[in-house]
Order: sequence, then C-alpha cells, then structure tokens
Amino acid sequence: MCDIAIIHLLVLHDERYDQIHEGILASAVMLLTLKEFLQQIEPFQAVRDLLADSRIQALLHEGDRELSAFQLGRYHYLLLHVFSKEIAAILDAIYQLDVYMAVSAVAEKRGFFYARALPKEDNIFKTAGISVSLQAAPRWS
Repeated sequence: MCDIAIIHLLVLHDERYDQIHEGILASAVMLLTLKEFLQQIEPFQAVRDLLADSRIQALLHEGDRELSAFQLGRYHYLLLHVFSKEIAAILDAIYQLDVYMAVSAVAEKRGFFYARALPKEDNIFKTAGISVSLQAAPRWS
C-alpha cells in the first residue's frame, strides 16, 4: 500500500479530520466574505497582502467543495503555520470592525449623532448645544 493510501486511511478514521476539514472550509468562506466586504471599504494592508497571495487564492477558489487529504493538509499547514501572523492580524481586524459596527448600531438606535470627517485642510470645528458648568467641584474633607 502506498504512503498516501495509508495516510488517507488513517486520516479518514480520525474524528479530528472532520473538524480540521470543516475549519479549513470555514476559513475559506470567512476569507472570501472578508475579501468581498473589504472591496467596499479601504482594506487593511495585512488583509490585502494575504488575500492577494496565490496560495490563499487557491483556497478561496475551493469554495465549500470536499477537499482531498493532501489539500486539507496543505491548507491546514498554510493557515496554521505559514500565515499564522497574518490570520491573527485579520481576526483582529474583524474584531475591530465588529466593535465599530456594534457601536454604530447602538448609536443609531439611540439617536446619537455621527461626526462627519472633512479634509484636514478645512480645519473646521463646529458644535452646538454644549453646556459647561463653571462651578468648582466640591471638595472632599
């Protein structure tokens, strides 16, 4: 029996194989979704670099198809070892975007106002409805 057949038999009977397989496919879907989302906004450099890599492009083109044991091992190695720092940076970016969107949703729901960004050359600051108390703060004995 050839080495690949032995590995294939061993891998197929290991419950971790299914977990790894599902994780790799979930990673591919997450990366593809992130790529599509970031095309709508200014992408982060680490994300842009990772998504442009030909090895990641190959994973993105797999979609949710069944992967061979060889493909699974290759993508597992790439995501876990080769691109571990980049994946960590991407997850951090996703967490930050999630916080921004959650805060924005709460602000919109509660009727808060948003700042409007202008070019720095405009150098404008306008405000209304601010009240400032000029009374001294109470002293604690």
